[in-house]
Amino acid sequence: MILLTVSFVSCKKDSTIYVDDVKINQTFAVLTPGEKVTLTATIIPDDAVKQTLFWDSDAPSVATVDGSGLVTAVSAGTAKITAKTGNGKKAACDVTVTSNQMTFTTQAIGSITIGLKGEGSIAIHWDDGVIDTRMLSSSISYYSHNYSETLTRTITIIGAKITLLNCNDNQLTEFDSSKNPVLTQLNCSNNQLKSLVVSKNTALTHLYCWSNQLASLDVSKNTALTHLYCWNNQLTSLDVSKNTELISLSCGNNRLINLNVKGLAALSSLYCDNNRLTSLDLSDCTSLWELKASTNRLPVLYLSRNVMLRILYCDVNLLTSLDVSQNVMLTTLSCEMNRLTSLNLSLHTNLKDLNCSFNVFPANEIDALFGTLHDNSIQGGKTIDISYNPGIKDCHQNIATGKGWKVVVN
Repeated sequence: MILLTVSFVSCKKDSTIYVDDVKINQTFAVLTPGEKVTLTATIIPDDAVKQTLFWDSDAPSVATVDGSGLVTAVSAGTAKITAKTGNGKKAACDVTVTSNQMTFTTQAIGSITIGLKGEGSIAIHWDDGVIDTRMLSSSISYYSHNYSETLTRTITIIGAKITLLNCNDNQLTEFDSSKNPVLTQLNCSNNQLKSLVVSKNTALTHLYCWSNQLASLDVSKNTALTHLYCWNNQLTSLDVSKNTELISLSCGNNRLINLNVKGLAALSSLYCDNNRLTSLDLSDCTSLWELKASTNRLPVLYLSRNVMLRILYCDVNLLTSLDVSQNVMLTTLSCEMNRLTSLNLSLHTNLKDLNCSFNVFPANEIDALFGTLHDNSIQGGKTIDISYNPGIKDCHQNIATGKGWKVVVN
């Protein structure tokens, strides 16, 4: 007889739900030293057992974290804050700590738009409890925010490497960029700023602050500036003699009595029209290509060293003579509404637009001027305006028209 023994093994299925993943509510944060933020970790699935979390910072000298996810910024730098489950699942948040920031205050508005460029992460505090955290790139990105209430707001932008800020057209009344030394381009134009301090922004190359209410502007520390547009303010004096890299300066529509452009050998474009200048020393501006100095109080204008000049507007001044014998590359010359009695353009073979109306040329000097005009063929034609000069009735226009010039006489 054979005895069979059969054993039965119970196969009970394990119904324990384990942690499959963990996520943190933000993947990066930007803080200033002393600032705090609470990170929230979510375990997946939410009914998993053993939901214990361990928080850690890989750089506690930069940012610390406690057992509840509270991060405290300590000093400038970067830190990775990690949340780890008991079974080894991880999630991390990259924290940047920096003192670099900019603030500006607006009048009561319903929305605001700013443009930024640079590297790394930034935080925008919109002053209504909302904080946007973004990553910058090498191209300009624009950020807009709408407010539920129309109130005065102070916006703060924090970021270690913000190189460009466009905050124009936002009704700004105050602006502070002193804590962002890496800023290279700033456009705060068309606002209501009464003061602008950029002495700490020594890396600035482009500054656009036109159409504000600035009564003064100190750019003596901004020696890297290549472009400065400060027209349509209330400036009475402007000294850019320290800005030897300056290429383009537009300071028209102010109240300038003094403009110092000494030492600006690289300056190619100068707009200083609609001011109150009684003198203008351009002797160092040997690269000057375009000059607009109309509507000032200039009795003389010396241009002998500006041999690169191609466009000249010196209308509405007090000029009794104008020597452009060294400016033979001129294509446009407008000197209307002065007190000129003569003008010699015998060397100006590229000239195509000439306006010397509202002066005091007698007939013989108008004819002499006609005689100095070149007879070269110019694409688009050549025009001379001699309107409202005392000698226009007795001058001989055929001298100019015979050389291909269109003569305008009123």
